Amino acid sequence: FMASITDPQDLTTAIPAGKYLMWNIELLKGVTTWIQAYESFLGQDLAKYPKALQERLRLLVKQHLSKHIITSFAHAQSFVEAPEALTAYALEDTIRLQVTNFKQMAPVAQKVLQTLEANNMMSAYLAIRNLLVGQAYSLLRSVDTFFTAEGFYLPMAGNFTWWKGQPNLTYQAYNVGGNFGLQTYLGNQRQRILYVTTDLVVPLLEFLTQPYLHLEAQQSGLLAKWQMITDQVQAYAAHKPGNSINSLESYILNDMGALDTKNCQDKLKDVPSTNKYDLDWFAQQLYTLKLDLYTQCQALTTQSSLASYSLVRDFFNSNLAGKYPFVADQLTAVQGDATPEDIRTFFTLLDQQLPTLQTFINGPHPTSQSRQNAATMQTFLNRMAAVKTFFGAFLA
Repeated sequence: FMASITDPQDLTTAIPAGKYLMWNIELLKGVTTWIQAYESFLGQDLAKYPKALQERLRLLVKQHLSKHIITSFAHAQSFVEAPEALTAYALEDTIRLQVTNFKQMAPVAQKVLQTLEANNMMSAYLAIRNLLVGQAYSLLRSVDTFFTAEGFYLPMAGNFTWWKGQPNLTYQAYNVGGNFGLQTYLGNQRQRILYVTTDLVVPLLEFLTQPYLHLEAQQSGLLAKWQMITDQVQAYAAHKPGNSINSLESYILNDMGALDTKNCQDKLKDVPSTNKYDLDWFAQQLYTLKLDLYTQCQALTTQSSLASYSLVRDFFNSNLAGKYPFVADQLTAVQGDATPEDIRTFFTLLDQQLPTLQTFINGPHPTSQSRQNAATMQTFLNRMAAVKTFFGAFLA
């Protein structure tokens, strides 16, 4: 490592736009040999020199090793022109090629960075660290982008606005013919995530989570997200109870399909109060599914309730309003008596629509309009309840 550098070269410390970085692994293999020679010199040979020269020699060999390392990394780096337009599959292939190359280079890089930091060779340490962290983090961000674009576990069209209360909600959501098709779909999603995590993400995380890298705070969010995804994938593979993949898939397999317009409001009533900022990606996907279902359930319940209320109200206004005993205190407004047939028809209609109206009234009301509609319905039902008591024997 004390030999003269015959072909010095500066290290490019930032990847140029429109290119990606590949490493020549063979050119880096000699670096670890130099480090071993450096450590051997400090541990065994340096003490053989006069004490007055030892510190000067220590600085000299540090400087020489640092230059050798920088030059080796400079010769080993190669910037490849990235194609301007790539299909999703081609982009993934390019990322896989880079991650594989980075994984092969990482053991040398880790040894180098640990040595540089431990020996306070900060100029070389910062140059190589910043380059490699930037490369690994950029690759992780690219993986995250196409991972998000694939829409794992998302229903048809990405939400449930198409659902109008039909049965077999889950089969429609994932465009499958039955339970076997649903299990196959979930298995394919899981295997795809396992591949992305194991082959593309883990090699990057293993490098980026090394404590000697001292990453910036703004980089921690993406690392935490993928560390938790990785942890849950491994927990599922190990059949650990309570893993979030199992919770997500169990909900899709068992609970989602049981929802309809009669029970969805009750089954999903706790969703708005759930923690929506869970860092666990699978738990977040489960929350997103439930929230979308809750939102559509609210829309369907409101639509159905308003239709039921309109049906009852319109019959009342057309056939009973203003007729005795459906009058206010001023008898001058009386327009004759309500017929027994209309009274019976009205209360039969009201009894038929009452469950739908009560479900809406008792349900959550996230908007002022929803609260106002519920109050109007409740006031009307209270008045009709008093009249029904008056007609008790007649309607029995």
